[in-house]
Amino acid sequence: MMPALKDGSNILDIGPGDGKISRQFLKGRNTLTLLDRSPEMLQMAYGAIDPSMAHAVKTIVADIQEYRSEERFDCILCIGVLAHMRQLKETLNRVSSMLSPGGILILQWTDYRTMAGKLFHFGGRMMKYCRPVFNETIRTRKNDIEETLAVQGLVADKTARYFFIPGIRYLPIHLPTWLVERVCARFPLCRIGSEYLVKYQKNNAAAESLPG
Repeated sequence: MMPALKDGSNILDIGPGDGKISRQFLKGRNTLTLLDRSPEMLQMAYGAIDPSMAHAVKTIVADIQEYRSEERFDCILCIGVLAHMRQLKETLNRVSSMLSPGGILILQWTDYRTMAGKLFHFGGRMMKYCRPVFNETIRTRKNDIEETLAVQGLVADKTARYFFIPGIRYLPIHLPTWLVERVCARFPLCRIGSEYLVKYQKNNAAAESLPG
């Protein structure tokens, strides 16, 4: 799923978490921008960068729903973010506009039309009542996301569907990846899964015809 980028690529990771996904692209002449509204999360992600590549990394404290930039990126990672975006369509349009023609977008979301997605959303609402500080997720739908991206000239190149296991992020560091690859993304669980990880590519002709 992760693309093989040309040397000298400019990469943006939106909501990078601990940064382990985008760190794999830090090599050669590549540059990486980490964007998050939490200074603490950015500090954690930046702190894990190899000192020899720290010069190629910059951090931006901002909410992607409000962020404006003229900079363009060859690859944008947006994983585990959309469920927290109240302005979903506007956010997708903004992310798409920051992608260079021919650029790659790696996007993850939960499809709440599925039974698993509905259960996941119900659990989130219950957590909101039990823990007021818990951030309730919004309902994202596959059709809405893909229609918005299609208008921006983004075409799905590869799709992975998998089943989400609540609490998986609290497991030992390598176990969540193993579970997703060996169990959650395999038939038949993937057929009822609510989670999508999609690689999109921006069509050059469509990108040139869109207003800046």
